[in-house]
Amino acid sequence: MARRTKVAEFPFVSGEHAEIDGKLLPDGYLTRAKNVRLRKDGRFGVRADYDALGNDTANSADIIPYDLVGYDESLLAVADGRGLAGDTMPWDLAQYIGAASGVDWRLTAQDGASAPIGRVARLRELQAAPTIFFSWTDVSRIDCAAAGGLVAVAMQIGQNRVAFHVLRADTGATVTGITVIGNRPRVVAIGSKFFFVYRDTPGTTLRQSGFDPAVDSSVQALTAIHTGAVVTCFDIATDVAGTGYWVAINLAGPTTSLIPVTSAGVTGTPIAGPAVTYQHVAVRQTATRVHLVSVIAAGATELRSYTSAGALSTGPTTLEATTNDRQPGIADAAFGGTEAVLVALEADDASFVGTLDWYEVNALTHATIASASTPHVFLGSKPVTGGPITRARLAAFLRPDGDFLSHGLVSLTSDITGHVLAYKDRFAAVASNADTTPQIAKDASTGKFYWPTLFLGADGNFAPRVTEFEFASNKRRQTATVSGLMYLAAGAMQVFDGKRLCEALFFEKPAILSVTPSNGAGALPVDTTLLVAVVFEYVDRRGNIWQSDVSLVETVTMGATDDTITVVVVPPLGPTADDAIVTIAVYRSIEGINQLRRAFATTTFTFTAPITITLLASDATVRANGVIYTQAGRGILSGTLPHEAPLPADYIWKFGARLLCASADRAFVSKEVFPGEPVTFSGDVGFSIPSIPERITGVAALDQRGFLFTAERIYWFSGDGPNDNGEGRYSEPVALPGSTGLTDWRSLVETPLGIMFQGSNGQLWVLPRDGAAPVWIGEPVRDTLVAFPVVTSATLVVEEQLVSFTCNNAGETDSRIVHYDLRAKTWIVDEFASATPIRAATSYQGRLAAESVFWPSPGDCRYQQRAR
Repeated sequence: MARRTKVAEFPFVSGEHAEIDGKLLPDGYLTRAKNVRLRKDGRFGVRADYDALGNDTANSADIIPYDLVGYDESLLAVADGRGLAGDTMPWDLAQYIGAASGVDWRLTAQDGASAPIGRVARLRELQAAPTIFFSWTDVSRIDCAAAGGLVAVAMQIGQNRVAFHVLRADTGATVTGITVIGNRPRVVAIGSKFFFVYRDTPGTTLRQSGFDPAVDSSVQALTAIHTGAVVTCFDIATDVAGTGYWVAINLAGPTTSLIPVTSAGVTGTPIAGPAVTYQHVAVRQTATRVHLVSVIAAGATELRSYTSAGALSTGPTTLEATTNDRQPGIADAAFGGTEAVLVALEADDASFVGTLDWYEVNALTHATIASASTPHVFLGSKPVTGGPITRARLAAFLRPDGDFLSHGLVSLTSDITGHVLAYKDRFAAVASNADTTPQIAKDASTGKFYWPTLFLGADGNFAPRVTEFEFASNKRRQTATVSGLMYLAAGAMQVFDGKRLCEALFFEKPAILSVTPSNGAGALPVDTTLLVAVVFEYVDRRGNIWQSDVSLVETVTMGATDDTITVVVVPPLGPTADDAIVTIAVYRSIEGINQLRRAFATTTFTFTAPITITLLASDATVRANGVIYTQAGRGILSGTLPHEAPLPADYIWKFGARLLCASADRAFVSKEVFPGEPVTFSGDVGFSIPSIPERITGVAALDQRGFLFTAERIYWFSGDGPNDNGEGRYSEPVALPGSTGLTDWRSLVETPLGIMFQGSNGQLWVLPRDGAAPVWIGEPVRDTLVAFPVVTSATLVVEEQLVSFTCNNAGETDSRIVHYDLRAKTWIVDEFASATPIRAATSYQGRLAAESVFWPSPGDCRYQQRAR
């Protein structure tokens, strides 16, 4: 039977109507009201107004918030606290103090100088190479470009074949693809067109092909860029206007040229470079200069800058005199009116496998603006800039993880040098050939980035992969609080302990460079075999002990006079909080017993140089120390699987004593929280939720059931899950019958009724606690959701027992706040006197706190509902 409704208007006098309230209504019951609240006496009255919260910080700049989060009875803002002109991306986490303290907000980085907020999020894997074109056995080089929602991937298979694949970024569907004879493939995007460049197998011709999705059904061969002398090395890059591209080419002879190519594939007048044989070259154009980075075999890396007329303007300038065996990369790094370039290179290092060194250089004078290094990594990509200003910069790297490699993204700015922004493909990363450093591509039409990598497939072959991600975005990030720590979803998950914001666990497996026995001042046993391992540790402000994975265990043979062991360790990548104190703990066995006990610990080291530790303590002393955590008792278990860094996650939810986490491609859980520790993770298969056939758009949990949301349906799973030894599993996810999907994770909120959310039809639903199918609970406000379909936040407001949804219109120029009153079982819609788009809201002190860039002006944009 259809529900019959009646619209009635009740005037309120002095904030209330004595005759019309929640206890005395016309026939039927109230289903929807506007700008009212149910009072404690059961009567409806006019809602309280909102009070502005200030935006002052201890440094000179006021904060500009992009998100609000309730944490530990305090209010947090993900904000920009630097006040850089043109900057619209989050830099820091600010905690509301209140005007009584003299400042309103405390930044995690007190002086506002560093940027602890991770800038990479929403990672999603794309299938780079479908087998319909070729087998991807032995892929050794990869590159990519992106434009108009398409991604073009260039790959080398074996020694003499290259493949070009164009696919849709949203679905992964193939648009076109070919394979040809050649090597060292490259690709660039010019407008909506793609140009593939490669060297033929004799090495005497540099060929190009083009694909214009507007007119071409397949890749078209174009006139060769060069024919004649052997091509020693080359590089390509889009020109600064985006209307063509540049080719840097070094030929046997030797000669070097910078060749412009138009969007029609026609070569122009080249700029003559040095008559020197180079191992690598790289090219980039900025506003008034064309730049060449060159590397002499076993020699220096130099920078030369030319005018558009072809004259050498500045250089050669030696950036680094040490050997560089991998192709460097160069990016336009204009900032604050200064024309600049950013050069990233991999330098040989006697202590490490290599270092990722970067130099920010004035493009006109070659004066160094800033520089820094990340040790013990391989360069994984050319540098890239992003966000509304080019102050946001990163490059990919590969880090040794035990006997294997892992992929990561690292910040290349002086304020947060070494800040890991994403970490993936743990123990399965593969480096591209040293003569072809991939570029991370940006699609200007969508703002998304694409990161080409190689990884070790399950069949043992090197497989290509492209990872989509967002960089320097001001979109909201999901958070979850477990045992007093707030976790922030990102490409590299972060955690806030009430004072510091830093990475959630150490990313890498500690690496021991050497262990050497000797005769010295020690008291170690002689004529025996000992075991040595290293763990990184960190203690947060709540006293939780963070411990890394355990290094590979090294065996040391002690001679007849050896009484000392010298251990040389690679420094950790983090945590990078300003005042975080990291401990390097060395464990060793005692004679005749393989159990590892703490032998030495130090906090005195730098993050850029090898750490030398000397073990002197006797067996008797070491025997009294603690056992390494993977061998020690842990509740009813004996030891635990090593702690590993979490995978990238955009969706996180408290799931009993665990975190349920997911990206678009996969879902996983943490270990159960153990007293005195933060949430920890394992890469063991038992912690992965069995995959589902659709892209994940959100996660949630009710009691013992976990939920994976997609755009079309909801999957649930249950079970006890794995223990810390990896024993146990969750059930296969099963789709709820007849379920709707999820529009946006921002609409998810747990309530006494169950999980409320915005369904795929744009309306508000509830997922009941009894396991039943979702119920359309928001029918009385359906018209409001049609007019204001973008739900930016969902909050349980405890004091007023409201479930509050902030809903913007499609253009996000105005909003309504839609509340469900849990006591009156009534929907209430808040309207405002002027246009008020709301970006975020949360519960603070039992009341709703909201943030709007125009409420009432950009300078005063955080509001809390007034107490009644």
